[in-house]
Amino acid sequence: MEIIMRNLCFLLTLVATLLLPGRLIAAALPQDEKLITGQLGNGLRYMIYPHAHPKDQVNLWLQIHTGSLQEEDNERGVAHFVEHMMFNGTKTWPGNKVIETFESMGLRFGRDVNAYTSYDETVYQVSLPTTQKQNLQQVMAIFSEWSNAATFEKLEVDAERGVITEEWRAHQDAKWRTSQARRPFLLANTRNLDREPIGLMDTVATVTPAQLRQFYQRWYQPNNMTFIVVGDIDSKEALALIKDNLSKLPANKAAENRVWPTKAENHLRFNIINDKENRVNGIALYYRLPMVQVNDEQSFIEQAEWSMLVQLFNQRLQERIQSGELKTISGGTARSVKIAPDYQSLFFRVNARDDNMQDAANALMAELATIDQHGFSAEELDDVKSTRLTWLKNAVDQQAERDLRMLTSRLASSSLNNTPFLSPEETYQLSKRLWQQITVQSLAEKWQQLRKNQDAFWEQMVNNELAAKKALSPAAILALEKEYANKKLAAYIFPGRNLSLTVDADPQAEISSKETLAENLTSLTLSNGARVILAKSAGEEQKLQITAVSNKGDLSFPAQQKSLIALANKAVSGSGVGELSSSSLKRWSAENSVTMSSKVSGMNTLLSVSARTNNPEPGFQLI
Repeated sequence: MEIIMRNLCFLLTLVATLLLPGRLIAAALPQDEKLITGQLGNGLRYMIYPHAHPKDQVNLWLQIHTGSLQEEDNERGVAHFVEHMMFNGTKTWPGNKVIETFESMGLRFGRDVNAYTSYDETVYQVSLPTTQKQNLQQVMAIFSEWSNAATFEKLEVDAERGVITEEWRAHQDAKWRTSQARRPFLLANTRNLDREPIGLMDTVATVTPAQLRQFYQRWYQPNNMTFIVVGDIDSKEALALIKDNLSKLPANKAAENRVWPTKAENHLRFNIINDKENRVNGIALYYRLPMVQVNDEQSFIEQAEWSMLVQLFNQRLQERIQSGELKTISGGTARSVKIAPDYQSLFFRVNARDDNMQDAANALMAELATIDQHGFSAEELDDVKSTRLTWLKNAVDQQAERDLRMLTSRLASSSLNNTPFLSPEETYQLSKRLWQQITVQSLAEKWQQLRKNQDAFWEQMVNNELAAKKALSPAAILALEKEYANKKLAAYIFPGRNLSLTVDADPQAEISSKETLAENLTSLTLSNGARVILAKSAGEEQKLQITAVSNKGDLSFPAQQKSLIALANKAVSGSGVGELSSSSLKRWSAENSVTMSSKVSGMNTLLSVSARTNNPEPGFQLI
């Protein structure tokens, strides 16, 4: 009786503790009810998600839970090489027959058939119509042989060395050089630092077919695989395809994927990246911190807090730049990026105007110090929450039209990280309920936690010698930090939201001619000279796509201006419209269910807007 009473008292104490204010029971997150998961007898896991958009189309992905992180020192690049060899011969489809078979089905490599190798996974992807059952069976047979019957013929291996070398060479641009200069700082004490998926070209040049086969046999085993089916296919049919083609794979065990915990680099570092092809000069502060794996309500809230801090910083910075209040920088951003399986980085960057690195540093220091002293306001937080909830509600309303590839990619991420796959409805309802616990006080605590983090580095990017000479020394940066820490700064005043987009219509533009080009395809010429093509597409009854096309692209400008054209394209995507600032435009777009994108190609410039057929006016206003 004494033991029972003691246990009862402990239980009551535990319950009382968990119910104290500010404490949250870490409730598990609910899996999307549409998702079907299971495991075959040989250990292979599968995920099936019925999705009828687009009609009669399915994605089939084979995920190997191993990438470049598992390579030994003499294997750097082997995981990626093995991926390439899957398209260069299996037992039934030798040589180029795999590609030829896909092409005979009307599938194109790169568009319908592809693969990638990352640090922690290798994924093979095929997208095809579900109407040709024979093709489905044959594609599944190829997946089966990719899993167990690749050949690694010497002739094919030797030929592929040049292909991989060219792939490596094609990436030797400014972006790659910048990444290489940043890696020792961003990836310090991680396995990722010396395990780039592309690998070492010395390894690519010398690795033998036997070494490739050894890696393949070590990791390409059913218990290290997940097969993912997403699309317009009956779930029973999908499961039958999986069982018929993959259940007979030998139940051999793959080697165990090793884990290398990231060790914090708890001292401030300084980095300067000087490359004449860098688009802008600027300064950034990077923090490194443990990754939040979202698998329960507590981690759901924590990840939302980090994400909101990034959005709040971006929103405030863009408002101040576009209002003319902050004239010493040309732009800036904050982002969160994954840098290792267990670590992420949050960084804050501003772009210098006229190569003035001192002004850029002052601007960033002032923004950070203002948040240190005053945090974010309740009005700013309410605005971010409201905008996000509008996005999530739109996602619920439009879930039947989700992009097939993006949906499949999210499932693959859920599989890789062993995290729940939430439905749009659950995500929306959880956010409405749990975000109530996110306050300006909780965000202030999160911000101070970040700012006290010693695992950080300052980075300056310059693209000319003048800017390089103006780069700040570590001593100057530290002195500036101290100056702003002791300076009393005024709190930021949130200007509120102007959420109306006023467009002056042209009353003179009338239809001057009309021509039927084909069934469901009509050409209109307006009196102002503009030409409009109207096309009705099947299966897109709720979606309205509006695209404006100009007959000039980046080939119309000198080659030396190519980086400026790319920068201009990014500026358009990140700018406001009319009296709407960038952040106000995002809110307005969410409330009106419209999205906008721009693209500059060789011969054309495209501005594309997606809207809803039951509310087309905002789409036309935006375009």
